[in-house]
Amino acid sequence: MTPDLKERPTLEQALAACEHLGGEQAFLVSRFLHNLRQPPADQQPPLGLRPLVFALEERRDEVFAAIDRHAACSLDVPDRWRQELQLLEVVIELLHRPGR
Repeated sequence: MTPDLKERPTLEQALAACEHLGGEQAFLVSRFLHNLRQPPADQQPPLGLRPLVFALEERRDEVFAAIDRHAACSLDVPDRWRQELQLLEVVIELLHRPGR
């Protein structure tokens, strides 16, 4: 029986095809497909978006690092970096306020 290549096979169809193939490669593919079906017991489901404050704090750290690198090389720090750093500090402080 020739598989219909127009549609994507289901996981069950792929597992059944592996069982008919036989051999070590078929065993490895079959094991891989079984692992796709069941995530590891210790794996948590995806959480979605990380909180905005984490992304802003990471960006603040990146800007700090860039400023430090420029200062270590005795280069002028662009004003827009300093402005961005000030803006990030204000926004992060607002996000950390109680009652937000």
